[in-house]
Amino acid sequence: MSDPALGGAFGLAIANALFNNRVSSSLLKSLSQQDTAQVTRSAITFVDSADDATRKIVVDAYAHGLRSCFILFTAGSGACFILSLFIKEVKFRKDPPGLVRQATPTIGSSARQEGQIESKEKV
Repeated sequence: MSDPALGGAFGLAIANALFNNRVSSSLLKSLSQQDTAQVTRSAITFVDSADDATRKIVVDAYAHGLRSCFILFTAGSGACFILSLFIKEVKFRKDPPGLVRQATPTIGSSARQEGQIESKEKV
């Protein structure tokens, strides 16, 4: 598994846990446990058969859960940005001039040079 996929899995797991916790706790404050269980199983089916007051409670609970996820990830992104400002620059080692390889002619240039040498010999 690659690093971005692993990070995505952890990010989704955190968001899922936070969202479900916020929605469930918000719903339990206003609805019964049986209604909360029905909403968490299928909110669309429950909301279609609910009255306007209950529908507003469910929508507000979902909005609260999404708002909490947004705040968490915005704060995390801001913290990562601030921490990135403190990363020191990594300078790569440069080889001393004595270790630098001498430039060798490429295949095309060596053939051209040989052709020039042959033409000079013929003259």
